[in-house]
Amino acid sequence: MGLAKVQSPMSLKTYFDILISQSNTKIMCYKSYFSVNWIYNIEPYAVKINDILYSLSGTQDLVEIKLGVEGKTSQKNNLLFNAAYIKGSYDIKYIKKVWGRNIILE
Repeated sequence: MGLAKVQSPMSLKTYFDILISQSNTKIMCYKSYFSVNWIYNIEPYAVKINDILYSLSGTQDLVEIKLGVEGKTSQKNNLLFNAAYIKGSYDIKYIKKVWGRNIILE
């Protein structure tokens, strides 16, 4: 518990590139994708409070199905959105949504 949490993912991803416009100053390109990931955690998630260990069973082997879009709106600006459904054993399941922006600073 606690010291060495190792997580090993294995994934299969397929995507489709869409080029919207291209000029000397602006490139707009979007990539929609679908991925299936298997996530293996060496140890289950756990926390120790007052010498009592609380762990969450079913988080050692997880399957994640993800749909997303990544977009390059300019030379130095990328936007992304994805939604994932994650399922484990013992009825562990949840939905994760991610919004993001990458700005390249030079």
